[in-house]
Amino acid sequence: MTTEQIDGATYLRNIQAGIAPTHMYYRQPNGWITSGAATPIERLRFMDEGWVPLTAYGRFDMAHVWCAQNPHVTLFQFGGAKELPLDQILENGYHLNPPLVPACGQALTSRHKHDSDCYLDARPVHFPQLDGVELPSPAQCRFCERPPFPSAKARDQHEGVMHKDEKTAIRTGEVMGANVTKGNENLIRGLMSGLAPAAPPTGQAGAAVSITGLPYVCGFCGEGFKNPIGLGRHVKVVHKEAPVGAS
Repeated sequence: MTTEQIDGATYLRNIQAGIAPTHMYYRQPNGWITSGAATPIERLRFMDEGWVPLTAYGRFDMAHVWCAQNPHVTLFQFGGAKELPLDQILENGYHLNPPLVPACGQALTSRHKHDSDCYLDARPVHFPQLDGVELPSPAQCRFCERPPFPSAKARDQHEGVMHKDEKTAIRTGEVMGANVTKGNENLIRGLMSGLAPAAPPTGQAGAAVSITGLPYVCGFCGEGFKNPIGLGRHVKVVHKEAPVGAS
């Protein structure tokens, strides 16, 4: 029995039992596959917005928590894995953990809930569009040890919500480091050209400060010095091959 015959027979039985599955799959203008209401009015509205109904995969119900957690399983049941574009597969992490597809041959409706029997002989879905494609590595959170994310975008969204303070601190440090580095480069240019500036008073805005707390900082290696003479001697001896203005 073909996929279309299985789906048609299921839909016919549902009609005879007085059941009208509420949803179906659509292809959005960006190519992504989503579910939406299958009523004639909603279907026309979606089509006006550029959505394409995927009628080959039948109708199903979404009024269940399981559906929200497995939005494409009915599509996969009836051979629709090939419909998903590559970026949607990656964004959903399907390449990392391919969903198991129920082997019962029935869509989820108010009369049929997938149970353990439906998963006897279930197999992970296969995406032919992934064959021969070099896939990106999972993106690990830089602040916690939760399982890796399917993409850097998903990782960044998680960090922006769960680790907002840590990310803010890092950005602040990066800005400060960039400003200090820029000040050090200007200082080195001055020294190399024979225009050694006087050390600014401690704490004055614009003062170049090394990690050792010394006011004169080498822009090439970060070593600090008490006075410009020591810095100039260091640059001429240690970094004599470095071009002026190099960063």
